[in-house]
Amino acid sequence: MRLRAGQLFAANRGKLVPLTSICTLLVLLGVVWALASPHGSAADDDYHLTSIWCIQGESDYCRDAGDDVGRLVPRIIAYPGCFVNFPSSVSAACSNELTYELIYTTRWNKPESGYPVGFHWTLSWLAGKDAVASVLLMRVFNVLLASLLLFFTALCVPSNLRHALLLGWAVGLIPVGIFFIASTNPSSWLISGLGVYWALLLGLVQNQPASPSVKVLRVLLLLVAIAMILLARRDGGLYLMVITLTAFIMSASVRTRLSKLRIGIPLALALIGAVAMFRIWGSTFFASARFPGAQTATDQPNPFVKTLIETPSYFVALFGGQEPRFVIRGSGVSQGVEGYTPTGFTYGLGWTDFSLPSAVGITAFSAFLVAVTVGFNWSSKRKAIAFSTLLAFIPLQALAVRSAYEFRDVALLQPRYMVPVLIPLAGIALLSYGKTPRIFNWFQASVIVSCVSVAGSLAWLATAGRYAIGPDGAFTNFGQSPDWWWSTGPSRLVLFLLVSVLTLSWVFLALQRYGVGRRRAELAQNGYAS
Repeated sequence: MRLRAGQLFAANRGKLVPLTSICTLLVLLGVVWALASPHGSAADDDYHLTSIWCIQGESDYCRDAGDDVGRLVPRIIAYPGCFVNFPSSVSAACSNELTYELIYTTRWNKPESGYPVGFHWTLSWLAGKDAVASVLLMRVFNVLLASLLLFFTALCVPSNLRHALLLGWAVGLIPVGIFFIASTNPSSWLISGLGVYWALLLGLVQNQPASPSVKVLRVLLLLVAIAMILLARRDGGLYLMVITLTAFIMSASVRTRLSKLRIGIPLALALIGAVAMFRIWGSTFFASARFPGAQTATDQPNPFVKTLIETPSYFVALFGGQEPRFVIRGSGVSQGVEGYTPTGFTYGLGWTDFSLPSAVGITAFSAFLVAVTVGFNWSSKRKAIAFSTLLAFIPLQALAVRSAYEFRDVALLQPRYMVPVLIPLAGIALLSYGKTPRIFNWFQASVIVSCVSVAGSLAWLATAGRYAIGPDGAFTNFGQSPDWWWSTGPSRLVLFLLVSVLTLSWVFLALQRYGVGRRRAELAQNGYAS
C-alpha cells in the first residue's frame, strides 16, 4: 500500500492552512528559544555533547585516552557548563574563553552504560568543526522534528483528537518543554515523541473511516514516535507503558470491532514498557527501597509522607515554578536540622541552577488548570480514570525513585523528568465527546492566551538574562552590555519582542481555530461513547 502524499494533502486541504501556520509559529518560537542560552546550558550537556561527538568512533574531536574508560575531547565540548553552579552565581561569559584544547573526560555514553545511542548517533551527523554552530544546528533540528511530528499527527488523527492534541501542546509546552525540545538533551525527543504518541495510539482504535494513505501515515508516525521515545532515555519504556495504559482505559468501551493488529500494537508496547521498567527501576527498587521513620524531635514527617505533601510544588515546577522555602525551628533553609530529609524535588530550567520569576510558574500553571477544568465539562468515567492514572504517575514515580535511594539526595527529580506527561495529560482532559459547541468561551480562552504568553515571554527573558548578564543582574535592563551573547544576529530586546509576539500568536491561533467557535460538526464524528 503506497502513501500518496498528493491525495493526502488534497483530502485535507481545509486543515492545511491553520496547521501549517501553527506549526510554523512553533518552529520560529523554538528557534528563538534555541538562541536564549549558550551551548552547554541544558542539563548534563557535557555528557551528551561528548557522546554526540564520540558516538561514531575516534576523530579529530574524540580520541581514545588509552585507559578504556576516558576520551580526549575539546574543552569547548567536554566542559561547556563552566557557568554552572548551585545556586548559579556567574553569567556565561566563561564560555567565550573555551578552546579546542583536548581534555580528559569519562562523561560519555560508553557501551557498557546501557544508555540508548539513538539520540546521540542521530545528532552526531550534525557535529562539525565549529562546536557552537553545530549545537545550534542540532537544536534547530530537534525543533523542526517536533514541529513536523505535530503537523503530520494532527493531519491524520480524527478531528476530536486533533483539537485535543493542539490545545494540549499550547498549554503544556511552555516554558520547560520548549526549552528542552530546543536543546541537545535527550528529553527533547521524549517530550516530542510522547506529545504525539498518545493521540496516534488513540487514533488507531477510533471507529472512523480513513483513506489508505492516512492509515499508513498513522502507523509510520507511531513507529517514529516509539523509536524516538525508546532511543532517547532509559526510562522511555516506562512512559510508553503508562501512556499505553491510559489509551487502553480511554478506548475500553469503544463500540468498534478491533482487529488483531490494533490490539497487538498496544499490547506489544505495554510489554516493552513493562520489561524496560523492571530493568530500570525494578531491581533497584525492590533491592534497596527504604522508608525511614519520622523525626518528631525536629518536626520532620515521615519522608514518604513528606514527598507526597510536597508533590504539588513539584507539579508547579513543571511549569517553571520556584523552589519553596521553609523555616523549621529557626533553621533558615532547614538543611542544617538534624533528621532533615530533602524531598529531592528540583526547580528551574537548564541544570536547575537558577529559578524563574514566580509569575512564570503561577501563570503557566493557571492556564493549564483552566484548560483542564473546562475540558472536564465533557467527561466520562473512562476519561476521569485515564486522567487520574496519568496524574498519579507523577507522585508514584517520585516515591519509587526516592525510596530506592532511601530518600537521600542521591536521586534528584528534575522537572524535565515529568514534563513529557503534561501534553498527554492536557490532551486527555481536553478530549471532546459528541456534538460540542465549543471547548472554551472567549473569556476562558483569553485567560489561557494571556497566561501562557506572559509565562513564555517572561521565562525567555529571565533565561536569556541569566546567561547574558548573570543571575544577579536585572534581566529587564536591555541597556546593560552583556557578558555573553551571540556575536551576530538580533539583540536580546529584539528577540524578547519576537518571542512575545510568537508565543501570543501561537497560542491564540491554536485556541481560536481549535478551542473557541461555533458548533463544529466534525467533533461529533468520533469513536467515543459519552
